[in-house]
Amino acid sequence: MANAWTTAETNVFTHINTALGDTLNTTAFIGEYPPSIADASVDYVWYFAIQGGGQIDQTPAGVNYCGMMADAELRGVFESRETAQSHAITVRNLLPAAADAITGVRDLRLTSEPRIERAVWKRKADQSNAGEVRVWELVIEMQCIIG
Repeated sequence: MANAWTTAETNVFTHINTALGDTLNTTAFIGEYPPSIADASVDYVWYFAIQGGGQIDQTPAGVNYCGMMADAELRGVFESRETAQSHAITVRNLLPAAADAITGVRDLRLTSEPRIERAVWKRKADQSNAGEVRVWELVIEMQCIIG
């Protein structure tokens, strides 16, 4: 049986993924970090999770705080910087999501603007460059009030 946290996480993921149009468990994952794109046949992967641990004293003005405040994030790894940017802009334009926009969520907003950083996703165990996959890592941090 799903609890309020799982329900909110699933509904926020669905809200975001509907706009992005990605495939569940292929390029888009919920609640868990995806497999490495170094071993996959896709050019990017991302996940969304509500992690909890939100700061109660940071309730946005005007929001009816009658639920659990939680930190959430969308994190992805992209071989193309342009695709990472497109995902960032699409998600950015969905927020803030006010009460009743997403079932089980009273408020969903950014805590900082989306960030894209250059990264090395995988190396061989001996740390040689032969196994490197150079990627762009997208991080979007959010605050969610579940309830």
